Amino acid sequence: MAGSKGGWQPTVPSNPCERVNFRANINSPQPAVLGPLGITTELEVKLQTAPTISVIVEYMGDTAGSLTGTQVAALINCIQNGYKYSATIVSIDKGNYTVQVSIK
Repeated sequence: MAGSKGGWQPTVPSNPCERVNFRANINSPQPAVLGPLGITTELEVKLQTAPTISVIVEYMGDTAGSLTGTQVAALINCIQNGYKYSATIVSIDKGNYTVQVSIK
């Protein structure tokens, strides 16, 4: 059979920082910030460097909480290399917030 030489090309980015996409719980959720927010609200993912390096989520400049988990070390590295991420609220259960982290 004859075929084209071009072939199928995967659409998955080759850079791991461009493939970041995972769910995480917000730790130390701040009720004053998160309380009025609902599902699908987008939060900004930022790096906090003091007192230790951590990943936080903000809404309109106010800290909503922090993210931890197995993917956070890679996320820190990517943010330090200039990548920007958002965290969309996907679940709220009695003050527990789950977000979907992805590249902006």
